[in-house]
Amino acid sequence: MELTALRYCVATAESGRVTAAAEQLHVAPSAVSRGIRNVEREIGVDLFDRVGRLVVPTRLGKAFLSEASAAIRTIDAAVRSVRERSGVTNGTVRLGFLTSLGASFVPAVLQQTGRTFPHLTIELAAGSERAVVEWLRAGEVDVAIGVPGMFDADGVSWDPLYEEELVCAAPSDHPLSRSTRVSLEQLSQSRLVLLSADFSVRRIVDAGFRAAGLAPTVVFEGPDVATLAGLIRAGIGIGILPSDVVTRESEDGRLVVMPIAGGLSRQIAVGRIARRLEEPAVAAVSALIRDAAHRGR
Repeated sequence: MELTALRYCVATAESGRVTAAAEQLHVAPSAVSRGIRNVEREIGVDLFDRVGRLVVPTRLGKAFLSEASAAIRTIDAAVRSVRERSGVTNGTVRLGFLTSLGASFVPAVLQQTGRTFPHLTIELAAGSERAVVEWLRAGEVDVAIGVPGMFDADGVSWDPLYEEELVCAAPSDHPLSRSTRVSLEQLSQSRLVLLSADFSVRRIVDAGFRAAGLAPTVVFEGPDVATLAGLIRAGIGIGILPSDVVTRESEDGRLVVMPIAGGLSRQIAVGRIARRLEEPAVAAVSALIRDAAHRGR
């Protein structure tokens, strides 16, 4: 039985809602629901009943979740004890990451780091993929979350975390907003607002259009997803953006998100300099990043 799935169950019991548990753990509600189903399937007991809009533990669920909560506390205490003896708890780790990951993924990493290593200092630097790689190679950050293979990254060792889909974002009154899926040909016939060439998203998008023999019309390019989302809402154009970020930007209903036919995506990975001696604190933060990616997908 996965410890992560148990955490989902306990968080849901404490909050009374799957969505609240997901927000607390910085994961998708579907991941929480899937974890609960997996635990219920494994033990052969329904843990929750739905009462109105609340999710309430069953009688057997209360007994199980009480024991599970105690087990999680015991395991967390054991992990903290071992890590304290390893000398991980003190010091500073410099983390570089893609600006687009600052909305959800990096905060989840920081929250877990704060719980596990409360006396460890994390210094943050956010930027484009090019900037993240340059910081890592120059020794300005100890560990980076970026996209491998996009820019000159000799000497950088990448450990894949997850695949992130690129999606089309359009204003709610745009003709394409009624589509369930859009093609690159449809996108090439529209006015586009895109990230600049320092970002892997732009390189992936440009490569996709080239492979299809299409020449898109780009009316604006910039380094900030929030700015692009604002321009899309204003009807300046439509965009192709990372799904994790643009989904949050679409919560006000003025932005519609649609998958792209054929699929465009980018690989998110944690990087370090292979030849550089990795301090225990850096190794621990890298492990937490990988754990956060596993829990959130």
